[in-house]
Amino acid sequence: MDRSGENSMNNEVREFVIKLLEKKRPIAKDIDIDSLKYFKSGYVDSLGLMKFIFQIEEKFDVEISEEDMMDESFSTIGGLVQIILNKMI
Repeated sequence: MDRSGENSMNNEVREFVIKLLEKKRPIAKDIDIDSLKYFKSGYVDSLGLMKFIFQIEEKFDVEISEEDMMDESFSTIGGLVQIILNKMI
């Protein structure tokens, strides 16, 4: 995949994740989206986590493992986007 294709896919995944999170409430425009800890910030709670993961898996035809969820990078939007992108390769 060329650079523009990678950027396009990155943007698509990022926008989808943000859209899911903003169902709860809008994300402030002045924060660093990639470093937002969506679970700690209350965008996803323990009951909603599996639904959140399922929607991502279904949209991008990937499987998020328990190991992925234990990874430190899973806790931020940027890290989650990277996990998804790595599974799509």
